[in-house]
Amino acid sequence: MKKATIVISTVLVVLLAGTLLNSAAFSEGNPILESILEAINRIESRLDGLNATVTEQQQQISELQAKLDSLNNTLTSRIEALELNQSALAERIALLEDLHRPPEEAIFFYDRFDMGLDNWSYWGGPGYVLTWVSNAAMISGDHGYPPVVDCGMQKVADLSDWDETGALLLSFDWRATSGYSTSCVTNAALRIQDADSGSSLYSQSLVAGGTMDTGWRSYVNDVSSYVRGHSRIRIILFLNDGWSANWHQTNSYDNIRLASTTSP
Repeated sequence: MKKATIVISTVLVVLLAGTLLNSAAFSEGNPILESILEAINRIESRLDGLNATVTEQQQQISELQAKLDSLNNTLTSRIEALELNQSALAERIALLEDLHRPPEEAIFFYDRFDMGLDNWSYWGGPGYVLTWVSNAAMISGDHGYPPVVDCGMQKVADLSDWDETGALLLSFDWRATSGYSTSCVTNAALRIQDADSGSSLYSQSLVAGGTMDTGWRSYVNDVSSYVRGHSRIRIILFLNDGWSANWHQTNSYDNIRLASTTSP
């Protein structure tokens, strides 16, 4: 707007100068005419300067706009990268939460013998009995040799609801005693059978001599690989008696637990 006003003013001055030049009242060497022409030249020079300034400012504006566009593109790219990083971080956090989440658990039985024998029954040869003593299950007695006998206790577990994934943990506390430390008099063992066929699935010796009293010990084992495919299993905890002398052998058991753990 300012530029247009200056141009119009210049045109008016030029027209006025032309009129004066054509006037007989002015002639060459007239100081008034020379002053007017000088003023016109100054105005034209000022206009040229203003035009140059406007062009330079427009160029600077274009450069600033290009820089702003570049900055905006960079900022957009970084925001997108940040969103991707946040998404990856969220996935990583979710994975870590899954890894640290406690596994789901199904307990088939957990017998602490607080009120009795919790449906455990005697298993094995003659001469021994299963009793509830001091909030634990105890196998005690004597059998004269021959023959050699296994005497203990049993319980059947129904695994029909087990999905057969993850671990199947069998754990218990146990203690074995006798009056003789050598040979394998002080002994205890675990056996797992198919409850319907009676076939042996797993067996393990807990102790075979070397002491008259093991003291209370803890046992835990993942038995999933041994019992998978069997809907009912029999757990047997027992001692072996093959001695002519009465060495007063005992087995005691407590906190017997069978539970499956499956990662979520």
